[in-house]
Amino acid sequence: MTRPDGIKCAESVHNEGRWPGFHACGNPGKVRRNGKWYCGTHDPEKVGARRAAGERKWRAKLEFDQARNNQESSSSNLALEVERAEAWLVGHTESTAGGDDIVHALREYQTAKANVRAARSEYEATLTPRERGARLLRKD
Repeated sequence: MTRPDGIKCAESVHNEGRWPGFHACGNPGKVRRNGKWYCGTHDPEKVGARRAAGERKWRAKLEFDQARNNQESSSSNLALEVERAEAWLVGHTESTAGGDDIVHALREYQTAKANVRAARSEYEATLTPRERGARLLRKD
């Protein structure tokens, strides 16, 4: 179906100003959906696709943050175990029985820290340059 001249988008948008309000979008209608004309910005199919992409992005960020928190908590638990083992070793300097446990705990701790760094770099690789800049300004 061809678009008649003068048809505007059917979507309502926020006013730009101090007081809240709405007005009709002033863009020309390009696509007809459910009997209404929409511009390229407010086309329901494109809006749905943008929302789905945003949800995928935020879900990935949430999963990354949860994985990082899990790694950090396990890293802090390992650090606590390393401190306990070191304290035990200080009290038992004549015995080397705990030495292997300390070395093993230190290696696990280093591996956990490396995993956190790797997960962070994988997540940051998915960010756009603009998002990376915003992330640098934020201190998280």
